[in-house]
Amino acid sequence: MKVQERFEKIKAFVLRDVWNLPGSEKGSMSFLARLVRVGHLLFRGYIDDDLTIHASSLTFVTLTSLVPILAVGFALIRGLGMGEEQLARAAEMEWIGQMPEQFQVFVQQILEIVNTTNFAALGWIGLAFFVLTAVLVLANVEKSFNRVWGVDKNRSILRQITNYTSVLVLVPLLIGVAGGLKARLAFSEQFFEVDVNAWVQNLMSFVFMWLAIGFLYMFVPNTRVRVRPALVSSLLTTGVLLGWIRIFAVMQTGVARYNMIYGAFAAVPVFLFWMYVTWVILLLGAEFTFALQNSDTFQLEASADQASTRSRILIALMVLRRAGQVMEDGRGVFDLAEFARQNKAPIRLINAVVGGLMRRGYLAQVASRDAGYVLMRAPDVIRIRQLVRELVSESGGFSEVDEHIQLDAALKGIMGQIDSGLAGELGELTLAEMVSRSAPGPAGAPAG
Repeated sequence: MKVQERFEKIKAFVLRDVWNLPGSEKGSMSFLARLVRVGHLLFRGYIDDDLTIHASSLTFVTLTSLVPILAVGFALIRGLGMGEEQLARAAEMEWIGQMPEQFQVFVQQILEIVNTTNFAALGWIGLAFFVLTAVLVLANVEKSFNRVWGVDKNRSILRQITNYTSVLVLVPLLIGVAGGLKARLAFSEQFFEVDVNAWVQNLMSFVFMWLAIGFLYMFVPNTRVRVRPALVSSLLTTGVLLGWIRIFAVMQTGVARYNMIYGAFAAVPVFLFWMYVTWVILLLGAEFTFALQNSDTFQLEASADQASTRSRILIALMVLRRAGQVMEDGRGVFDLAEFARQNKAPIRLINAVVGGLMRRGYLAQVASRDAGYVLMRAPDVIRIRQLVRELVSESGGFSEVDEHIQLDAALKGIMGQIDSGLAGELGELTLAEMVSRSAPGPAGAPAG
C-alpha cells in the first residue's frame, strides 16, 4: 500500500503539482520541477512538432544541396584570402578520420568538388543558382525551427539572403579557426617543446562547434531567442553530437556488409543514416532551447494549439494595445519577446495570433529585428468590433459555413442577434480609445 501511495504522489507531482510551483521558488524542489517541465516540453515537442519528418526532409535537402551550400560558403571566405586551407583542414578533422572508409571517401569527393568549383566559369546565372539553392536549404531549416517556436511566417527573401550569408561565412570560418589553432598548438609542441595535450586540441574543436550550433539556435528562428537557453542547449547538443560520432565510428565494422549490397554506392546509405540522426539531434536541441526559455509557462505552452477563441481575442487586444502605446509614445518598435516575457504569456500562442494579425494587415515585422513589430494602421481607424468579428470568424482561410448551408428563420434570427449584440456592446470603439483608457506600462517596451 505504501508503494502505491508513493507512486500516486509521484504521479500527482508530475502531472499536476509540478506546474503549480512558482518559478521564483528556490531549492531542490524548484529545480526538480523545472527539470520535469523542460523534459515534458521536450517530449511533447518531439511528438507534436513531427521532428522525425522534418529531419527526413532536411536530410534529403542537405544531400541534394550540400555541394552548393559548401561552395557558396567557401567562395565567400575566399574573398577574405582564405578557403583552400579551410577545406584542407576540414578534410583532416579528427572526427572524419574516425568515420567509416566509405564515408571518408564521400566527404573527400564533396570537398574536392567544392574546391574546384569555378564561379567565374559559371557566370552570373550559375552563381545565382548556387546562392539561391543555399538560401532555400537554410529556409527549410528556418521553417523547421519556426515550427518548434510556433512561428507561422518565415523571413522575407531579402532578410533570408542577408541573414543566411552570415551563416554561410561563419561556419567555414569556425572550422578554419579551429584547424588553425590546432596547427599552431602542434607547431608549438614540436619546435618550442610546449606540452600540449590532445584534450586541449579536442576542447577547442568542441568550443567552436558549440558556438556554431549556438549561432544557429539563436539566429535561424524568426523570433528572439535568449542567449543563455541557446548556449546551454547548444552545449548539450554538441556533446550528444560528438557522442553520436563516436558511436557511429564504433558501428563502422558493420558497414562492410553494405559493400556486398550497394557496392560503390555503399557510402550513400551510410551518409544518409548519419545525416538523419544528426538532424534529429539538432532539432531536439532546438526543442530543448524552447523548453528552457519557456518552461515557466509550460501549462499554457502545452495547450497553446487548443486555445479558445476568447483567449486569442484577449492576446490580440493586448498585443495591439501595446503596439499602439509604443507608437503614441514614440519609443520605436513593439518588442514582442519582451512583451511575452513580462506578461508570462505563452510564446507559441502569441506567435500564432501575431501571424494572424500580420496576414490581416494590422501588424508588420521590422526587417532589422526578429521580434520587432509596428502597427500598419493608425489606431483611430482600427475598430475593435471588426477585429473581434474577424477573430471569431477565423476558419483557416475558408468561407463561413452559413454562406453555404440552408438556415431556417429561427437560426438566422439568433445569428443576427449575436452580430447585433456584438455591434451594440462594442459600438465604434477604436484602438486609439483603448490606448487612451489604459495606463502606460512597461510590457513590450523596447529593451534599451
